[in-house]
Amino acid sequence: MALIAAAAAATRTIAGTIRKPIESARSAKAMAAAKKVTADAAAASAPIRAIRDSLLELDRSRRAYHPNPPTMFIGHFGLAFGAKRIAPTVSLGLLFAACQLADLLWPTLLLLGIERVIIEPGNTVVTPLDFVSYPYSHSLLTLGILGMSLGGAYMGLRRAPAAAGATLFLLVLSHWLLDVLTHRPDMPLTPTSRTHVGLGLWNSFWGTVVVEGLLFAVGLAQYLRTTRARSRGGAIVLWSLVAFMVIIYAGNLFSPPPPSATMVAWAAQALWLLVAWAWWADRWRSVDGNARSESRRVYQ
Repeated sequence: MALIAAAAAATRTIAGTIRKPIESARSAKAMAAAKKVTADAAAASAPIRAIRDSLLELDRSRRAYHPNPPTMFIGHFGLAFGAKRIAPTVSLGLLFAACQLADLLWPTLLLLGIERVIIEPGNTVVTPLDFVSYPYSHSLLTLGILGMSLGGAYMGLRRAPAAAGATLFLLVLSHWLLDVLTHRPDMPLTPTSRTHVGLGLWNSFWGTVVVEGLLFAVGLAQYLRTTRARSRGGAIVLWSLVAFMVIIYAGNLFSPPPPSATMVAWAAQALWLLVAWAWWADRWRSVDGNARSESRRVYQ
């Protein structure tokens, strides 16, 4: 019996010895095949992952820079363009100055330390600016007084009709109304008021772009219906201004946050350039309610 048991054990040992190399080879082949499939799948999905990562990085960058859009910009100018139809004798440059009077005063008050803004990425979806205090340049009471003063001065100096003065007054006041639409509740009623209002459209990136784009497009269309270029140069000056404004607006939406509040204040002084440019463009044009298409005049 002992001999039989020993023989059986030897047989099992030999069989096991024979089976192990075969099992190891099969396992190695299976592992190699699995690794190849994994490598092929990884290679096939690499472009998709790269595209996905790029889109995620772009979205993270936009959110980090502008968690909510920049300040109302082309929307204000859209109202100025449209106001030319109501007050055709008023220069487009003055209409630009009226609609942006608050923002023309604001950077100077920042530099003087009278008003204050801080850079806070994520403050809204469109702009990283936190308007801590601007009681003089952006309060309803102040802009109402400035609007009446500008409209009254224009009527007195130019002997203009009341419609022209009223248009300038409403344009100055419209800045506060449009800012209330876009800003979070930071728009003051008076310089000393503790009540601040704002509907927060800046919390919607595309909502802001659509509203501003429509205001700008409708206002520009009204301007083109009211005036015509006296020459090809007049069309070029106007459309170069429009293109510049759109490019600046797009840059504001997607550029990184400014390095400091001081830089914001100095950059905002460039609004005066747009006022001068609008005055220059309007000088090349004459009032004509039946003006022909600009595109036709450029290529005639």
